[in-house]
Amino acid sequence: MRVRWAGPALCAAMAAAAFLVLTGLVATGATHAVDVGLLARLRPGDEWGPTQVRFSPWMSRLQPSHMFGLLTIVTAVAVTLRRSWRPLVSGVLVGASTVALTTLVKLALERPDPHGSVPGSGGSFPSGHMAAVVACLAGCVVVLHPRMRWWHWVPASAGAATIGFAQLVSAAHWPSDLAGGALLALVVVCATRRVDPGHPSRSVTRDIPRGALPGFRP
Repeated sequence: MRVRWAGPALCAAMAAAAFLVLTGLVATGATHAVDVGLLARLRPGDEWGPTQVRFSPWMSRLQPSHMFGLLTIVTAVAVTLRRSWRPLVSGVLVGASTVALTTLVKLALERPDPHGSVPGSGGSFPSGHMAAVVACLAGCVVVLHPRMRWWHWVPASAGAATIGFAQLVSAAHWPSDLAGGALLALVVVCATRRVDPGHPSRSVTRDIPRGALPGFRP
């Protein structure tokens, strides 16, 4: 494996710094006024109307279990197509790191959601839905493409916009929760990209032993 330090490392460092600053602001309550103001504009009076009926189902469609399931399937396909175990390493790093970091921060802060609820699985910050959507959609690209380009972020960006709007109009999360989830996912994906898995045309003998997978012929 070759290590690419410039782009991915800088991206991970900047996203990590932004996440730490945001976490500190959330922990001290500095974001509360802004969160309340933005949420009031998107859902005045906490009413449930046509917008909520239209967009709230996306919280179920893009729930973390679906996203991690998609990442698992795409990783398996990438292992087969590229005849390498390296996509599996990337997929596991993205999935496991996202779950672990999100859970740890949730449990540490135990922030109530807009309705004052704190689930047993942790608080509202950061949004697990947002972290899973961004990390898994970007992770799918990571395991399929050894060279990630800026346009490869389009699926993750579209997913983030969809789940973010759905959660805001449904008052399921504070805006800063969504920003935190997106930043955390960005840290995970960019940190994973520091290790360059190489070109998929490399010889399979350097990745998978003979006979390890059916149909693979070194």
